[in-house]
Amino acid sequence: MLGKLYYGTLHTAGITTLARRLRQGALVLCYHNVVPRPDHLPPFGEPGLHLPMDRFTAQVHWLKDHYTVVSLRELVDRLENGRPFRGVAATTFDDGYAGEFTFA
Repeated sequence: MLGKLYYGTLHTAGITTLARRLRQGALVLCYHNVVPRPDHLPPFGEPGLHLPMDRFTAQVHWLKDHYTVVSLRELVDRLENGRPFRGVAATTFDDGYAGEFTFA
């Protein structure tokens, strides 16, 4: 309970966003599957791996507004060549679910 209050206060004050901005690292988000609605989960696998399309869309819009989104290849190139990568993000998909291709 105390941890939730502590991190909630930091988040509300914008400290967590500031800390992310000041870090030298880049952000890489790994998604597994995107489904049209929460009630369209596959009958197998972990439910937490299947993100409803509206939530995925909101996350992508937030990401676009807060980071420079690049391909994973470009991010790796920046790392390998010593180019700056602060404020850079890349997304990846794992598992090969059809929702990646259909909805994402």
